[in-house]
Amino acid sequence: MLIIPAIDIINGECVRLRKGDYGSKTVYFKNPVKVARKFEKDGAKMLHIVDLDAAKSGKPENLKTIIKIRKIVNIPIEIGGGIRSLEIADKYIKAGVNRLIIGTKAIENLNFIKDLIKRFGAEKIVVGLDAINGKLATNGWLKKSNIDYLVFAKKLKKIGITEIIFTDISRDGMLTKPNFKAISELARMNFNLIASGGISDISDVEILSGLNIYGIIIGKALYENKVCLREAVDAVKPLTNLTKRIIPCLDVANSRVVKGINFKNLKDSGDPVELGKKYSEEGADELVFLDIKATKENRKTTLDMVRRISENVFIPFTVGGGVSNITDIKNLLLSGADKVSINTAAVLNPALIFKAAKKFGNQCIVVAIDAKKINGKYKVFTRGGSQKTGLDVFEWTKKVESLGAGEILLTSMDRDGTKRGFDIELLEKISSAVKIPVIASGGAGSLKDLKIALNEGKADAVLAASLFHFNEISISQAKKYLSKFNIPMRI
Repeated sequence: MLIIPAIDIINGECVRLRKGDYGSKTVYFKNPVKVARKFEKDGAKMLHIVDLDAAKSGKPENLKTIIKIRKIVNIPIEIGGGIRSLEIADKYIKAGVNRLIIGTKAIENLNFIKDLIKRFGAEKIVVGLDAINGKLATNGWLKKSNIDYLVFAKKLKKIGITEIIFTDISRDGMLTKPNFKAISELARMNFNLIASGGISDISDVEILSGLNIYGIIIGKALYENKVCLREAVDAVKPLTNLTKRIIPCLDVANSRVVKGINFKNLKDSGDPVELGKKYSEEGADELVFLDIKATKENRKTTLDMVRRISENVFIPFTVGGGVSNITDIKNLLLSGADKVSINTAAVLNPALIFKAAKKFGNQCIVVAIDAKKINGKYKVFTRGGSQKTGLDVFEWTKKVESLGAGEILLTSMDRDGTKRGFDIELLEKISSAVKIPVIASGGAGSLKDLKIALNEGKADAVLAASLFHFNEISISQAKKYLSKFNIPMRI
């Protein structure tokens, strides 16, 4: 998780406000450039900069200062305040700004966000949700709306936004603790979430670090010496030290969830929407939806089903099946998927992994690998496990990582549906060979199987289907069991 120092600028000076009130301005430093350089020296990996003059006027009032900061620091910077046209966005991007924070204009016109994503890519666009009493505010927080921040967040998911900054205005600059409840609700929606507002001491940082969020913006607490930047950086877990995840899988055929053994003899397991909603409410960390006949039938994943599920779940949602190009990935993300899983198309066209990761961000791209042991060697299969490729699983895994995949969904075809436990030999070798997260799939039959996959198999997450579909084990039972063995879980 990132600790991101805030630099708010008015008239070229580094300031802080209380609850967004411009009349409460306190000037802390005359030279924001020196402040930026000190933050970098003290361990910051990113800077959050807001042109407060521009937030009111809608024009970049402190562009020269921001350009100076960009030239003097070697870490990414994100800029907010008054970015309400493509021309202004272009100026910042050309100046070397890494990410643009859009607030007012996003609320006024979602098409503007779509245009920004199309021009610059989703990875460069962050939407700021600035709320008071649950409603969003605009124009430097001077105007209040009747728009609920959670409702608006759902709309952002549907147009492809992956990262948001949430600020509780009533706590900003007050040192009165963050709004943990609101932050937790948003964290379950699987954005790269950055929390802002109300940080008062290091204990707040420690609590937020356990909420599975991407970063924390700290402003006044740093300037008032309530929090030491170096101490805060040390207090949070690195991004690679993630909690382990429990992921139910919905294998869907003919609009029904099905499950078989070794990819054959499929049995009906229920309604996808109802099961997805159930798992979301029970505390699953993520949900995977695989349209298992789409590729075989040479068709696309059913977008209507994806939309219906996404409207009923508030956890990260991965969708796969029938994905063959960038447009397919875009359509799935716009329909409510948070991540897209590609399998056959990746084997046929490995460049798709690179292009998709570059356009949508690594965090959105999952490469599914169906592996089967033949004559003592693991080989890759495609088209729903029906077609042998001849590819060596280990070589293919390393290649997809190098091309930019954000995660690997590794399924043992030999164990799938058998409930004989995961293929630990395969899982451990793959998990040890790559740095990106590996999801173990195929063979879950007991709580012990989950534990072995996470410990001995070194998996980052375990995926199961029939174990949960037929109520043999609940999500909460699995998490409580694993926690007893000191496996980090989100309870």
